[in-house]
Amino acid sequence: MDKNIFSGNTSNVQIQQDTRDSHQILINSSESVDFEKVEEIFSQIRNNISSLGLSNAEQEKIIDTLNEVQKNVDLKTEPGLVRKALSTVRDFLIGVSGSLAASGILHLISTL
Repeated sequence: MDKNIFSGNTSNVQIQQDTRDSHQILINSSESVDFEKVEEIFSQIRNNISSLGLSNAEQEKIIDTLNEVQKNVDLKTEPGLVRKALSTVRDFLIGVSGSLAASGILHLISTL
């Protein structure tokens, strides 16, 4: 059995053990958001949505999610809501990470 021992203060720690072909992206909602980068990600998603390997219903869900928070991105407010939207999109895309476009967008999300 593996042990994880932490000495001192820690923050933003993610531990994943005994998994294969698994992905994790840490999104800390208490931090600010690079709204310009978010806008770039939203644009990439909108431009590539049909090539992400998602069903029509999943595509609509993602577009609805983006549309719901677009005003926050435009006004540069509510970074927590923006991060939550990105988390929802990320969850959809993890399931189709075999798609090159999805992998690229997952990478962009992970850089925030």
